[in-house]
Amino acid sequence: MDAFWPGPLTIVFESADSVSPLLTANTGKIGIRLSSHNAARKIAKATRKPLTATSANLSGASECMDADQVIQQIGDKIDAVVDLEKTSSLLASTIIDASCEPAEILRPGVISREIIQKYIHLK
Repeated sequence: MDAFWPGPLTIVFESADSVSPLLTANTGKIGIRLSSHNAARKIAKATRKPLTATSANLSGASECMDADQVIQQIGDKIDAVVDLEKTSSLLASTIIDASCEPAEILRPGVISREIIQKYIHLK
């Protein structure tokens, strides 16, 4: 975590029993990410609580690069959009599942497999 956070890496862990199944989709796992975006970090710090969110696109649909694309794709399913400008990367964040041994990449992204393997063993 120290090598990649804050940054474009989501790590999936076994969730604590106190974590709502609404946040785990009844999987017993939860993905955690520490954003490197200053405005997102300020919002999280101001609330003094963890923030929860899903990806800003429908599963299987193209990644949204800005607020307008989010509104076009899922605007009728959400209450608000915080416009923090166009994303700086054409690639999505990398997602790894650390709840299994060895850890497994669930979604390739900005941080490559080769870089992650310098720190942990991967499936």
